[in-house]
Amino acid sequence: MDGENIKLAVLDVLTRYGEKAKVVLEAALRVAKRYRALGKKVPGDFDYRSVVEELQRLGVSYNPSMLLRILERQYGIVQTVYH
Repeated sequence: MDGENIKLAVLDVLTRYGEKAKVVLEAALRVAKRYRALGKKVPGDFDYRSVVEELQRLGVSYNPSMLLRILERQYGIVQTVYH
C-alpha cells in the first residue's frame, strides 16, 4: 500500500471509529518508536501486549484486539508478522 492509500485508509478509520482508533494508532506508533530507539529486536514494529500497556499508561481502559484486527483485515494499515 502506498503512502496516499495509507493516508486515506487512516482518515477513513478515524472517521468511522473516532477517538478509539486515534488512541490505538498513537499507542502502536509510540511502542514502535520506543522499540526502534532502544534497538529492540522483535518480529514486528509493535506487539499487542505493549500496545495494551501503552494504552494503560495513557489512562485508556480499552482492549484494542478488535480494532487492530479491523486495521489489518479491512484497511491493511497494520500487518501481523508473528503469532
